Amino acid sequence: MQFILGVRRIRGEMNIAPGKPLPVLLSHATAQDRAWLEPNRQALGFIARLERSSAARRRRGTRVGDRAGRGMRLLIPLPG
Repeated sequence: MQFILGVRRIRGEMNIAPGKPLPVLLSHATAQDRAWLEPNRQALGFIARLERSSAARRRRGTRVGDRAGRGMRLLIPLPG
């Protein structure tokens, strides 16, 4: 539920049409997060209108952020 609400919140904040398929990157996903997401990937893709979802990969020398109890983050790459 939080995953879908997160995608919808981002859409609203960025003024992205509800029906537009979006790529989503997952940052700071735990093994438990991934274990839950994998079998539900197709349903989440349909409900949240996702183009695809994958784990965010950190490039050497860059910081994605501090996990410090914040949990999984949804990142939506946007052009520009």
